Amino acid sequence: MKKLSIIAIFSLLVMAHINVNAADKGAPIRYLISIDYLAGEDGKQRYLKWVKDNVEVLTSFEEAKSITAYDNYYGVTPHRIVEFNFADMQSAAKYWSYPAVYKILQDLPNHSSIAKIGAFIKRGEYVYADKN
Repeated sequence: MKKLSIIAIFSLLVMAHINVNAADKGAPIRYLISIDYLAGEDGKQRYLKWVKDNVEVLTSFEEAKSITAYDNYYGVTPHRIVEFNFADMQSAAKYWSYPAVYKILQDLPNHSSIAKIGAFIKRGEYVYADKN
């Protein structure tokens, strides 16, 4: 059941581009996947091994401009956020539709206790230039 629910959520997110305003169709898109490791002392290690086994596939398609992972500083839920950046929703939809990428996404619930996916459009309200 867990596998079905993440696939259903993902399908809704990919198809969301149909309902996006025309002005937003070309806007940068960021997918955030929040993940909790499986229970047990080796839950994180098992997840990281799975990531290492799949990272080459996930990073081999040009549609994904960048993929970045963040661990929760405090070690609480969600344990990890994985960020996928795309030029626009069309690029994101193409990326997620590759059979190799889709297969990895289908397998995610087998390597995490909770995985939630959100799609976000970049906005300009908080414009900040890195001062470093």
